[in-house]
Amino acid sequence: MGVALVRVWRIKGLFRQADRRYRGAALRLEGVSQLLALPGRRRVRRLRLARAQWLRAVEEDPDRALKALADAVVNGLDVATDEFVEGALARWIRSGRWGRLEQDTYERLREALATTGRSLAVRLTDLYRGEPGLREHRSAREVRDMLMEYHPEHPPMELLMAVGPLGSEADWWCDLGYRAIQDGDLELADRHFTRAHDLGCQHVRKWVVYLALLRVAEVGDRVQVHDALRTARELHPALDHEQLFYLGCRGVLAGVEPDVEAMVRLRVDRPDLRQLWLAQHFLRVGNPVLARARLRSCVRKAKKLTQDRYGYLDRHDDDPDPSDVLRMAKAQLAQQDGRVQDGRESARPDARLLPSVDRFDPGYLHEALPSP
Repeated sequence: MGVALVRVWRIKGLFRQADRRYRGAALRLEGVSQLLALPGRRRVRRLRLARAQWLRAVEEDPDRALKALADAVVNGLDVATDEFVEGALARWIRSGRWGRLEQDTYERLREALATTGRSLAVRLTDLYRGEPGLREHRSAREVRDMLMEYHPEHPPMELLMAVGPLGSEADWWCDLGYRAIQDGDLELADRHFTRAHDLGCQHVRKWVVYLALLRVAEVGDRVQVHDALRTARELHPALDHEQLFYLGCRGVLAGVEPDVEAMVRLRVDRPDLRQLWLAQHFLRVGNPVLARARLRSCVRKAKKLTQDRYGYLDRHDDDPDPSDVLRMAKAQLAQQDGRVQDGRESARPDARLLPSVDRFDPGYLHEALPSP
């Protein structure tokens, strides 16, 4: 009897040590493990203390504590009742500090709870629906990001809608498509946008346009660019003047015949780039007179923009610097005159002098929408 009391006293000493530390979850869980190893009735009498310390460990280090909980569920320990599991999940979410779990923790917990008849997604959905205020916790965004990352193809949509801020499945598929774009997976983005469109999202068109422009920017050879341009132009009149202008310049770079008259009529905020890329077209088709006129116009317009940095560059930082455009136009004019400038044998603009496709990024348009 005395030995057992000494053992419990030592275990409680672990808990007191944990209280004095910033994150004492490891000590706390070690004490819980020792309590659960007590024999018979002594163990039963200490279950309440074990659960209380476990919940405190969840607040301090949810990854460590919830991994241990997953193991307890799998091993069928009597401490891991349904009520306790849901209490631990609620403590994790309500603490507001550690929304995101490591993927290994998340998967182990998900697999363990799948054997109980109430999955992790169902339990969390009920938790968020039962306490709407949890959507405002700082952990909510981390939980959303975790679900979107760990389930790129088939996220638990009911849970996402419960976490918010979006209450529409169509809007969620839109945001998931945009996340796929950020991750560089354009095919996955296309599938998500298609699903959003099928579900009636009112905003998906803007993302579809951006995706089409990214595909034009991504492909390399002339045939691929020609096909991508044709696909993007099928979205007209959804494309605005700047987007059409980007497509025209990208086509010239790939050697695709531009619609010169249409490019001239477009209202754009980079007339220097328009003149530069039209000049490249005329150089390619063997019309040096028109090319020279465009290059001289490019020089004038680029000079004007270099003197207006605060009026232009503050708005479109990702676009080419007008001074770089000016140097290129001057180099090509010097080439036409038979002069070599800056030691260059050949002056040809590349993709670095295209208008930036990133300026067309619509962002998470749904973030600001109210949830129903």
